[in-house]
Amino acid sequence: MGNMMLLEADGQQFEAYLAEPSGEAKGGIIVVHEIWALNEHTKDIADRFAAEGWVALAPNLLSMTNIAEHADTLSLDLFNPEKRNEAQPKLRALMTPMQAPGFGEQTLAKLETCFNTLYDRPDTQQKVTIIGYCFGGTYSFKLAIAEPRLKLALPFYGHAPAELDELKHIACPVRAFYGQNDEG
Repeated sequence: MGNMMLLEADGQQFEAYLAEPSGEAKGGIIVVHEIWALNEHTKDIADRFAAEGWVALAPNLLSMTNIAEHADTLSLDLFNPEKRNEAQPKLRALMTPMQAPGFGEQTLAKLETCFNTLYDRPDTQQKVTIIGYCFGGTYSFKLAIAEPRLKLALPFYGHAPAELDELKHIACPVRAFYGQNDEG
């Protein structure tokens, strides 16, 4: 349903998947992937939002890693007790770029580009929401702190900032989803 496009933040290009509704748009929604980077599952979520009337933009915030190429194998191995010990160091190695100084700021800049891309479209009526899963849930909180025009943040898992002063900057409703019995 959607198409890949290139966006730019801080002089760096990154890919994003854009899915548009067939009729009038209800607004825009940024769909942020899990730790596995932008994959077919996340694109499918964006397509489903578009089918419900949203202009959905799903950026690849981990394009500088090779994690997407190894995601299917690693995700299966992490849940296989016989292969888990081999898979964990591989995953940590692929996640190394996320530990680099400035990664968080660069990632937030990419989300701000996504926000402005949707906000500036006439069909979204300046109504932009963010939804994120795990890794994306954390960055849903970060955009909510940084962007006062955001209408709603929907983190599924992810970490809220530890500093109360940061949370005070959130101007939109936050509907965070966590498993009641999930200790993680």
